[in-house]
Amino acid sequence: MTGYALSIRRNSESESLFLPFLVCLTTVLASFPLFASVEDEPVVVNRQLVEEVVITEPLQRGDTFSLSADGVKKLLEGDVPALALRLADQALGPNRVPATVRAWMPVKVAAHLQLGRFDEVTQALESLPESMLEEMPHLYLMFADGLAESGRFSEAKKRYGRFLLAHHQGPDRYKAQLGVGLCALESGSLAEAAIQLELYEGAPGRPTNDPLLIAAQAALAEQQEQKEYADTFLAQLTDHVIDGVADPVSRRWSRRIVIRLLEARGTLLRALYQAESLLKEGGGRSDRQIHRRLFRAWQVLQDKKSTSKTSKADKKSYKQLIQRLKERNDLIHRVLDGTLKMDARVDALYTLFKNTNQSKLGLLAPGGLLQPEQLGLPLPLDPKWRLYYARYSQNMGLNRASLAWLDGLVGVQADGIRLLLFSRGIVQPGETMVDIVARLDSVEKVSEGMAKKAITALFRLQERGLWSDGRVLSDWLKARGDTPAIRGASRFFEARYLEAEKVFAEARMIYLALYLDPIEGLDGSFYPEQPRLAAARMLEAEGFSGDADDLRRMGSSAAE
Repeated sequence: MTGYALSIRRNSESESLFLPFLVCLTTVLASFPLFASVEDEPVVVNRQLVEEVVITEPLQRGDTFSLSADGVKKLLEGDVPALALRLADQALGPNRVPATVRAWMPVKVAAHLQLGRFDEVTQALESLPESMLEEMPHLYLMFADGLAESGRFSEAKKRYGRFLLAHHQGPDRYKAQLGVGLCALESGSLAEAAIQLELYEGAPGRPTNDPLLIAAQAALAEQQEQKEYADTFLAQLTDHVIDGVADPVSRRWSRRIVIRLLEARGTLLRALYQAESLLKEGGGRSDRQIHRRLFRAWQVLQDKKSTSKTSKADKKSYKQLIQRLKERNDLIHRVLDGTLKMDARVDALYTLFKNTNQSKLGLLAPGGLLQPEQLGLPLPLDPKWRLYYARYSQNMGLNRASLAWLDGLVGVQADGIRLLLFSRGIVQPGETMVDIVARLDSVEKVSEGMAKKAITALFRLQERGLWSDGRVLSDWLKARGDTPAIRGASRFFEARYLEAEKVFAEARMIYLALYLDPIEGLDGSFYPEQPRLAAARMLEAEGFSGDADDLRRMGSSAAE
């Protein structure tokens, strides 16, 4: 079987610093045994660390793939489906040996489902012999789920039905029973849906807290024109309840039903948030269509009529919220309509991104309305556009996407974003802090914005213990600026380095200086930790607990 070797990506740290890191990495990887059985307790996977495991060179024919399928399932539990999918593909290889398929195809399909790639689920499983599918009940059920998620309800219903006949005593029988009922509901067979949902409600193994059943009952009542019953069920399906559904298939199906009911009632604001949550979870093509339709329908959103019991503060808050949403909606349509000139569209996009940083919107998700293909932007993108996408992807925590947008971009602004990404461990293969700083050597004096990015990156590197990278960045900063912030950040970094080296007395002196003789223009909130408390911690490490307690009792000085 052809497989791939695994290696660990290393940064520019020295060998002496790499060895403790390797020991730490070995300890973390050992915390989720790769050859554990399915019955093992679920463990927390360190996502950032796992993503450092990269595929390097092909293994020679005859070598074994050194990871077990059960071990890689831990990645799915830790919400790292992309890596799990890649490993499953490597393990399967070009020669589909039946034993290998039985072990790894469930991992591959589950990863596709978790990523929202429903068409890939059906494509992968349609290539397998029916006899093999029937031998693997769990995989057979995932096939039905993939068909249903793709909107192929008739085919999915047949699959669910066959599963029920073949495994009427199996532990997953209730899932297939619900699948039959939901497919009947989606196809408009209301009498059959009612019977199947009733059977499901009494099925053994069904979850006690079951939002999808409530959603299905609401949809059934709605189609039977029993609006009051539908509203009663709908009232139980709060955002918190739906977010708490563990199974992604059930969670997405619940959202789709709720969106449909809310849209029918004209409650577009909540429907829109549910649709954006769908996109964020990796919805399919039909989900993207729902998202676009709701955005375009949102222009008819009107202020909600306030009741006499609503306080003035609540009325004011609600009106402000609606006004912000209307402004954002108008801005989205101005960008989408293409009526603005390029510079004006860039400015509008800048404002739009800035105003959505705190939202859970899927605007930048695959298929989201602000993706270049949805905006009708000419491809490949102009560097100015790519810089905007990189900046605001990073602001919204989409770090991998930000790094992809930066690929090939040059200039101070691009490297400022690279500094922030590097400090989080998001790096182009082979790039080091020395490389980034070397490109910035032409900058004689850093701007305030660049200094802020560099200082943020410096503190993050310190938190991660990447001292040599931090030293490179600190030296570059000190050589290009003598601002209070740069002096304070460099001194704090030096103290933390001494602390890590257990030179507590010298570290204490720096912390005390930052506290008792503060740098003008900086207060204690500038630092990741108050210097006074850091100095007290050093005193305690030196054995002077009494002095440490006294320093803590001093309280905040004017500097803090």
